[in-house]
Amino acid sequence: MESQNDGGTRPIIRLIGPVGVETHQLLHVAPGPFASTCLALLATSTVPIDADALVDKLWGDPAPASARASLRNHISRLNKLLRQHGVEPATSREGVGYEMPGGSLPIDIDLVQSAVDAAREVQARDPRQALDHVRSVARFSSSEPLGGVRGCADLDRLERRIAQLLADARELEIELRVSLGETTSVLPLLIDEVDRQPYNDRIAGHYLMALHRSGRTIDALRAYQDHRRRLIDDLGIEPSNELRLLESKIVSGETLETTPAPSSPSTPKLPSNDVSVGRRSEIETIVAAVADQRRRCVIVSGDAGIGKSHVVTEVLHRFLTTHEVALVWADPDGESYQAWRQLARQWSGLRACRDSAERFLRLSASQSTNLSHQADLYDAALELVNAATGEQPALVVIEDAHAADSASLALGRRLVRECDRLSLVVTSRSRSSDLDHLAALGTTPLVLQLGPLDSDAIAELVIARLDVNPGRARRISQRLLERTGGHPCS
Repeated sequence: MESQNDGGTRPIIRLIGPVGVETHQLLHVAPGPFASTCLALLATSTVPIDADALVDKLWGDPAPASARASLRNHISRLNKLLRQHGVEPATSREGVGYEMPGGSLPIDIDLVQSAVDAAREVQARDPRQALDHVRSVARFSSSEPLGGVRGCADLDRLERRIAQLLADARELEIELRVSLGETTSVLPLLIDEVDRQPYNDRIAGHYLMALHRSGRTIDALRAYQDHRRRLIDDLGIEPSNELRLLESKIVSGETLETTPAPSSPSTPKLPSNDVSVGRRSEIETIVAAVADQRRRCVIVSGDAGIGKSHVVTEVLHRFLTTHEVALVWADPDGESYQAWRQLARQWSGLRACRDSAERFLRLSASQSTNLSHQADLYDAALELVNAATGEQPALVVIEDAHAADSASLALGRRLVRECDRLSLVVTSRSRSSDLDHLAALGTTPLVLQLGPLDSDAIAELVIARLDVNPGRARRISQRLLERTGGHPCS
């Protein structure tokens, strides 16, 4: 990519794709994972990093005795690459640490951020110019961040931020191209983005709009049903009101000028519609408990269809930007440690968790009851949770925990007890036998019993879902209360 100020003649530090240096749009990859990691850490640090801190980030604790000498060797190899391509090398100042020369080079992620900001600034008055800004960095958008680096907590957080920035850039390009009528040519990009963000209602809306405007209305309606089924099956929630309205307009043949109004550029959120209706008190109680860790184990119980999944999904949604979050299910017919194995598979995508996730999956697949094996399994699970949390707390939600095997519950008890950055929220049926089964979780959990909705709450739900006036909503809510006993979603 060309620098906007120098016609592309200056080198660029590359953190998107394999880490290295780019000159004249040719990438020169850093020599090995240690050098790649040093370059990523130094290029993004605003202060020098001393040798001890670099050793700790690269090797962890305890580091090998040769770590300092190895660090000097890796920095030397990195500097050789930098000098070859006209870049000032990383320097070390006594008592200060290693640093990259201040302000000497642009970094690709800063260029992408500048292009996205510039596009948003002119989007309303000149969408074509906005699209030009985004397209100037489009070649980065499909690449994976921080290729070739070693895992460390600092870079795991940076990787997530870069991934979000690239998702913002791709979504903005899609939105602009759809609004400008490029509906057929943007479809391949949309299909890839739906695969990347299968629960994102905004992306689904753009996809429906592009299909419909391309004359593929049947495909658009089928895509909506696929998206809705995925949300219900995987998350237990319905599409957003905006997406449901878009689908109804397509069905009725209304003229569609634009997709629903764009949300603010932030982390993609799990759709959150009317889930808090009648449950705000319970949701806020759970959120408060997780936030200040008064109770790090919460059980949400209630009859089938009462809204347990909606409540815990909303709680999960609240902590997307502050916690490492995961949603898993217990299965009475599943394998031992089934919910925790789901978690390990999810977190194996985090670079810092790959080794510990693989170790836990291997150990938990064994049927051995040997005490030594159990101790190794517990250690692997704790190592996995600690690797995932780093300096960031974690929230794990286990649906239908009443179906979990006793070993899974015992493991949950131990993890919550020994990892003070982990909070556990589980759902369960309200039968006494199920709650007795969950006593294996220990840790004096906070138990919230969800009761039926009253007439006012059902009326609010009807307004949210059916968009009717309050008078009609009250009449409908009274009939629903009589017919369902306060379980209108069952």
